[in-house]
Amino acid sequence: MLRNGQVVGILQRSEFTRTRLVRLMSGVAEVRKPQDAERAAAMPTPAITGSSPHHGVVLRLRSVVITANAPTVDLDIRAGQVTGLAGLEGHGQALLLKYLSGVERPWRGAAEIPMPDGTYERLRSYRHAVTRGVVYVPRDRKSEGMFPTLSVLENFGMPTMAKRS
Repeated sequence: MLRNGQVVGILQRSEFTRTRLVRLMSGVAEVRKPQDAERAAAMPTPAITGSSPHHGVVLRLRSVVITANAPTVDLDIRAGQVTGLAGLEGHGQALLLKYLSGVERPWRGAAEIPMPDGTYERLRSYRHAVTRGVVYVPRDRKSEGMFPTLSVLENFGMPTMAKRS
């Protein structure tokens, strides 16, 4: 289990319980067995802070509002971090992902990527996001995908096909 890009627990399938997972995700967990501590110490973990002025942030949302009455969202995504969105279907998760990738623009706020000079650049469009290494993988490629008859792998490869032809 990773939290903030760091190994916080290693579980066997038989050790998975809802309570245990919630504790690991929330930061309340501790390593119970010495062999788990050794295995965790031996695993490489990505550096998420480094010497960058961005503290490992590779993509962020700033002051994003989905609709007029929705709360403001600020989100930092760091290198090596696994980020999940949860909630009831239709409560903004898909829109948030589209905002992160420049597919759609939020009602207010913006998705931004770090620049070498320490500033952040606003993603202006999906095309702009792709040139900066940010892509959107739709949940339903048959209705949202660029090439619905192609596989996910073939859709991913389309930007390189343009360079080769």
